[in-house]
Amino acid sequence: MILLENVNVVLREELLQQLRAGKPSPVDLKCADFDGVEYYLVNQGPEFSTFYLLLRAHATSTLMQNGGDRALSQVYGSQYSSLTPQKIQQLFPDIYARPPSPDREKLINDLQTYQILITFPMVGVQQADFEKFADKYALVKNHLFSAPIIERMNAALQKQTVPGIVDIQLRSQTERMWVQQNDTDRLTVTFSINFTDPDDVVFGSVFLKAFTQNVPNAPTVTFNPPNVPLELRGVSNLPIPLAGRPPVSYVTLAVYGRHWSAGKVQESAFTIITFRNYLHYHIKCCKSYLHTRMRAKVHYLLQLLNRARHDAPKEKKTATGKTFKK
Repeated sequence: MILLENVNVVLREELLQQLRAGKPSPVDLKCADFDGVEYYLVNQGPEFSTFYLLLRAHATSTLMQNGGDRALSQVYGSQYSSLTPQKIQQLFPDIYARPPSPDREKLINDLQTYQILITFPMVGVQQADFEKFADKYALVKNHLFSAPIIERMNAALQKQTVPGIVDIQLRSQTERMWVQQNDTDRLTVTFSINFTDPDDVVFGSVFLKAFTQNVPNAPTVTFNPPNVPLELRGVSNLPIPLAGRPPVSYVTLAVYGRHWSAGKVQESAFTIITFRNYLHYHIKCCKSYLHTRMRAKVHYLLQLLNRARHDAPKEKKTATGKTFKK
């Protein structure tokens, strides 16, 4: 199995390339993660040394209310701020200075959908710190999405509990994550999996059943294809699949104190929030592998058929020049 990296690889490679060049060059980069989180990296100012990283996600507002704002402030300090229309206008005055047109309005409306801004300079970074510097800003999504989990893990370390269930809509109303602290030694994270293709239900079921096996020191995983797990009984507004789509499946991860003790809080939280991407990525890999096998099998069968083809009868000539067919 392939483990996905926690960082956004496109952002990290772009920042490393800028650092290794020795002098920043103009950047206007848009990219997205596998879960639909979108980034916009641009630089301005003298010699393009000031970088602006904008982020937008479906779950930003919920995450900000459940520890995301505190987590980003702790990691990025004054470099972090929430985006407002006024800040957007300050960052991109050239767009607002254009004559009114549909393209101008479309650009402005698109920029105003970003919710988070990280402003950082790229000067005076030592070569030994290039990797650390790039990873810091390529991990902005992980700090945001893991905030509710880290908040409850830290509370458990202090023998405290945070009541309630956090309902996070990752991509839509059907793709969600629920975080709940049961006690000071147990935390449950439940994902709703919306399989849009009936074939994905088969691949996903086989893949997820491997996680339900008991492995020493591993989190307990429960897979409930059509049934709502006990952890979500009583929760209103549960996911409803679209007409003609397979039913929503649920995966519950029970994490215990041994998984976040001894400085493992951030590592465990980052691993948990990548589970949904990890699942869908491997489903696509399985389908791609099967398609490759099928194409190779068809090519092999065509070769067999070509070798089995009978040649057309050949005409032969006698010594006198007459022809005859055998």
